[in-house]
Amino acid sequence: MSETTPNPDSFDRVASRQLSFGKIAGIFLVLGPPLFGVLFWLLVSLANPNSDPFHEKTREAVGVALSIYGLMASYAVGLLPFLIITLVYARSRRHLSGVGRRFLVAALIGAVVYFIAFAILLIEISGGLDRDYRLFAIYATAAGAVSSFVCAFILEEFLTRAAPPA
Repeated sequence: MSETTPNPDSFDRVASRQLSFGKIAGIFLVLGPPLFGVLFWLLVSLANPNSDPFHEKTREAVGVALSIYGLMASYAVGLLPFLIITLVYARSRRHLSGVGRRFLVAALIGAVVYFIAFAILLIEISGGLDRDYRLFAIYATAAGAVSSFVCAFILEEFLTRAAPPA
């Protein structure tokens, strides 16, 4: 009889598929909304054509987003969209074999959810999507895609690393 040793590649694949919903939700719901807030305010600040230098705009955007009121606003605006992103990502994650595909799916899910959420919110507020409101929807779409991508990256890089077989 031959000695059977587990294949490390198959071990990593199985370990990465057996990630609980709680860990996925923990990463996405704790880190997602503040990261979205920072990215959204950074995009809004950089799009403002005033004469402030780049480092000043960045400092102000991060300061606003990470203040206590900015964090409360980030969770108020971002908790429901990130809950939807978490549910869809956790469900689709089981069916995707490549890590790169998971990153792409996370970014697409984040972009779609935030575009729909902001488009509906801005249409409800203004009765239509004016040019300025479209820009806010585009900023939210970009920030949602990048923040979902970063959350998926953190999840895949740090939580799915399996211990080497003994």
